[in-house]
Amino acid sequence: MEKNLRESLLLESYKEMLTKKQSDILHLYIDCDVSLSEIADSLGSTRQAVYDVVKTAINQLEILESKLKKVENAELVRQSLALLDSCEGANVNKVKRNLEKILKN
Repeated sequence: MEKNLRESLLLESYKEMLTKKQSDILHLYIDCDVSLSEIADSLGSTRQAVYDVVKTAINQLEILESKLKKVENAELVRQSLALLDSCEGANVNKVKRNLEKILKN
């Protein structure tokens, strides 16, 4: 999985576990592609301080993922749903509905 995509998925999955400042900075940096210098200027901070926040927050997200595996499990469910698309039958449809419920949670 591409690094930026993975980081974006991690942020989406675990942003509630970060501080508002960490979440906001990562959103700008990862999702909006704003440079560290631009973020620092808008916050009245230094590029190094913003870099430290980004590195610490991404490290926290990786630790959470290593323990909870939300992103990994969601990808496995998506892959399973794709495989089920080529199958037929009432039980397959029930399994698909259950997997889709899991993804929504």
